[in-house]
Amino acid sequence: MPIYDFQCKTCNHYQEELFFEFYSLHERELLMNQEKNTCDNCSDVNWRAKLSVPNLDSTSKTHRYGVEGYYSKALGKHVSSPREENKIMEKRGFVCEADLTPHFWEDKTQKIKDRISEQDQYIARYNNAIKEGKSKQEAAVELAPTHDIQSGKTDTLWSDKI
Repeated sequence: MPIYDFQCKTCNHYQEELFFEFYSLHERELLMNQEKNTCDNCSDVNWRAKLSVPNLDSTSKTHRYGVEGYYSKALGKHVSSPREENKIMEKRGFVCEADLTPHFWEDKTQKIKDRISEQDQYIARYNNAIKEGKSKQEAAVELAPTHDIQSGKTDTLWSDKI
């Protein structure tokens, strides 16, 4: 049941009235004046309907994102608002996809494919060296010369970071 605000046109006194249905601003004003509801202050029947503000306070848990907020798929948990979600994501180092450079995912995928291809070539050369009768140590030395190891080329090729 809605509670509406009214202002007396005679003395500017504000008064609240309880209605059993929802009405437009104009309908409320007509009803109040037709039903002869008198002003508590001056006893006149001359009302102006005012816009009513919902009665929410800081302890109210219901807001536009529901009682307990909403479920964030990115975080895998409930959050109270998008602002909170962004705060947590920023703290964890997440980057919004819109902030990434164009073709980011395509470039990243191509880098991974190139690296896997290079690793496959190393493995094939190692296996060929073993088939030719070289020992494992000789094949490994042939595959990764000292200058490649010292420069860090082999580390970057076989590390988990991309």
